[in-house]
Amino acid sequence: LDALTRPTPKSSIIRRSNERLSRRLDSAHVCATVRFIA
Repeated sequence: LDALTRPTPKSSIIRRSNERLSRRLDSAHVCATVRFIA
C-alpha cells in the first residue's frame, strides 16, 4: 500500500522525463504550426 501511494524515485524520474519530452514535442509542434501558418 505504501509503495502504491508514495511515488518511487524511479516513477518520479520517468514522470519528469516524460514531462520534459512532451514539453519539447509541444514546442516543436508549435514552431511547425507557426511556420506552416506564416
